[in-house]
Amino acid sequence: MSSDRLSQSPPLARILSQAGDRPTVRAACRLALEATALNEDERAAGALTGLSESGPDSHWLEIAGCMREEFDSAAWEAQGRGATDEYDLWFRRARAAAALEYAHADAAGDAVYEAAHAFGEIAAFRVALRAALSL
Repeated sequence: MSSDRLSQSPPLARILSQAGDRPTVRAACRLALEATALNEDERAAGALTGLSESGPDSHWLEIAGCMREEFDSAAWEAQGRGATDEYDLWFRRARAAAALEYAHADAAGDAVYEAAHAFGEIAAFRVALRAALSL
């Protein structure tokens, strides 16, 4: 159910256990996209819609992986230029894309872990995730 990385955050692992994989992953990805303004990106929005409508899908897995690579590259480029704020934005967007990628790989724990890091503040993410799941 949860990955080794999610075991680093027992409260997030408990939320995943309480609410179930699919609802938790959908809510976590939605929160990550909203926090990084990727909900305005057609590819990200499509991957989230696909997840909600049909569950994990190899087509969206590939698209999310390409987005993650694109955003990670932009983050490293910004870091190389010393553009800290720009680096943070691209890094968080890459984590949101990685959350979608893991979601479409049916790896719930990894998806929630990446979504939490896209959101930024982990404690605030837990609160938002519990609220989104009505826990």
